[in-house]
Amino acid sequence: MAMREGAFMMIDALGFKGIWNKAQPAEVLRKLRQLRDGFPAGLEVGMQKMAAATPALPPLKVEVAFLSDTVVASAAFTHDAIVDIDRWRAIATLAGIASTFTPISCASPVWTYRGCITYGRFEVDKEFIVGPAVDEAASLASLAEAAAVWLAPSAFAATQAFERTVPPANLEEAPWIRYGVPLKNGATYETKVVNPFWYGSDAQAAAWRTTLLQSFASSRIEVAIKQQNTARFFERAFVTKRSSMRPTDPQS
Repeated sequence: MAMREGAFMMIDALGFKGIWNKAQPAEVLRKLRQLRDGFPAGLEVGMQKMAAATPALPPLKVEVAFLSDTVVASAAFTHDAIVDIDRWRAIATLAGIASTFTPISCASPVWTYRGCITYGRFEVDKEFIVGPAVDEAASLASLAEAAAVWLAPSAFAATQAFERTVPPANLEEAPWIRYGVPLKNGATYETKVVNPFWYGSDAQAAAWRTTLLQSFASSRIEVAIKQQNTARFFERAFVTKRSSMRPTDPQS
């Protein structure tokens, strides 16, 4: 059986292991259910935006699974003749979905998400998620020293291949920014990172930024480093958000 081709995303809640010192189990479970139940709305918004931008292209098959604080999602093709714009659209769809998690992430208990989006082959069934795109995501998802959902080398290369063929004026706006992601080994990887403030007004984005950064309150040096890195990333994302129009927050 041949594996599917498409985009794959793996993200998890940053600092979730210590959440039990800040919140009651019932509160944590309530929020996890909110994220799970709110996902269809985010998916619908993301799919509608991509469909409006590329109306002549076949639909994508999007699937999602929630495993404790980890979220995995895939966008696979329903046709065989896959071209560069298909790959770009699949990756952008998952990036848009990741951005819709921001409003609920700000609900108490507050947490942020970290992870990555890959591109390649994978297979999803009721019990297993396997394939090269899954392996790449699993090896990279926890490397960022910031609350960032970033495009792994496979996904970054796929978006670049399409964008090189399109005049900038004709390029559909996507829910990411170019940014150097700080990694655990001290290196920085220049890629595209999901803009967590893609949806919502400037006022909402400002409030979200403040709330999310408060989730890093700790005297531990490793947490303080992540907070500083995240603050710098949020500042770039917020400035980028204010410089252009964005769609309405799907969960406001």
